[in-house]
Amino acid sequence: MSEISVLIPKKGTALYTLYAYGIVNDKTEEKDGVRLTFSPQSVVILFYTYPHHRRAYVVTKKEITYSKQKPVFLPHVRDPVYVLFKVRGRSLDKLKNAIFHLEEETKGIFYIYSISFFYRLLSLIQCGKANKYTLFLLVKEYKERSRYVQRIP
Repeated sequence: MSEISVLIPKKGTALYTLYAYGIVNDKTEEKDGVRLTFSPQSVVILFYTYPHHRRAYVVTKKEITYSKQKPVFLPHVRDPVYVLFKVRGRSLDKLKNAIFHLEEETKGIFYIYSISFFYRLLSLIQCGKANKYTLFLLVKEYKERSRYVQRIP
């Protein structure tokens, strides 16, 4: 499985701005911007800001076996990726807030949690329950699951 490579364009070279969050393996300067290379096991969150709207994509390189979804190409992402979900508007603000709290709580480790973690995160965002306490409970549950899985021979 190859890494996820995202080019963050220089200001003024694209019609939008792009921000990417995930576990960064490598960062290189290029003439068009900065190329970030993310871990292939990681989920990457991409924020696109256009003049009149904003959109966020939560993507991964892991194939989603229980879905008939095909990988898609996104602007400034080198290879096709699987989109777990996309949000815009108010849900995007809730996602940003959730990322802030999750990074604070897990020091960025949540990017390598299972895909089901991100679907549960989406459901919390959609029903308006993605506050600091429910995110703490979600992280606690996935930490306990990972400890349990590691103990099984």
